[in-house]
Amino acid sequence: MYGQRSALVLFCIGPNDEVPRGTPKKISVGKTLKFPASDKGKSDGKEFHGWLCREDAAASKSEDHGNEKLWFVGDVDVDEIYPVHTQCTFSSATVRFSGNGSEAIKYLKAHLSQVANIAVVGPHVASVGQGGVAIASFNEGSAEADDVSVAVTGSGSASAGDYGVALAARGGTVDVGTNGVAISIECGIGTVGDGGVLIMGWRDEEGRRRFEIGYGGAGISPHFPYVLDDDRNFVDYES
Repeated sequence: MYGQRSALVLFCIGPNDEVPRGTPKKISVGKTLKFPASDKGKSDGKEFHGWLCREDAAASKSEDHGNEKLWFVGDVDVDEIYPVHTQCTFSSATVRFSGNGSEAIKYLKAHLSQVANIAVVGPHVASVGQGGVAIASFNEGSAEADDVSVAVTGSGSASAGDYGVALAARGGTVDVGTNGVAISIECGIGTVGDGGVLIMGWRDEEGRRRFEIGYGGAGISPHFPYVLDDDRNFVDYES
């Protein structure tokens, strides 16, 4: 049973990462890892970096990185957690799990209902059923989601079913079914079904991000892949 004032946080320790003095080479479950506090009550510039285990966490970065990193799920006092961009920092954690990245995700799914239907992987394939969220690697991961679901990738492929949402960051491929929304942030390929919305991004001469919007069945042929040409028009990718 986890305390009402605590949160489960995903973090990892590599061979060159600094750890609190006295930390054993093999860190067992139940062990509390703590950097000493300074006179001002804050950690003396030495903190752990991790991801809060929520739907908006950047836990998609939890690749195993071979055997170089050991992954942990820690029980952390919420008053000691400081958000930093997509991560968080903290000076103390009680270890609830130790192992590799994929095993850590399985632990979270078993202990937190809010991530039970979120697929989180590294450079491989994330796949979920209806109503789920698939998050693949920022590199070449493949995210696959069923109807009424969300698929997110970096420069890989994201595919969602009817009424789903597929998002790719840069150079990726997005594909959705009927009444879905496909979003390519930049330099991507997009396909939508009937009633779908295709949103494709580009940058102007000053580097500002711009978007073009197309509609399946109204200028955009359903189930055909599109890209933007130099004039920012939707054109058939295969033509």
